[in-house]
Amino acid sequence: MKLAGGTFLATVILALVVWVLVYIATPDTPLNIAETTVVVGVCVVIVLCCRWIGARLRKDHPSQ
Repeated sequence: MKLAGGTFLATVILALVVWVLVYIATPDTPLNIAETTVVVGVCVVIVLCCRWIGARLRKDHPSQ
């Protein structure tokens, strides 16, 4: 599966925001590699779902 540049950028930004929030909330125990992988995977799913929903909304309501 090939991700578009915007999708990739949105995923990276979202994952970094989540990572920073977790680091601020619990500075003694930052995310390890496995947890970071899960965070990135969840962020990919969220971004792709948002893209899919956006595409469905645009398809259901074509601009005139």
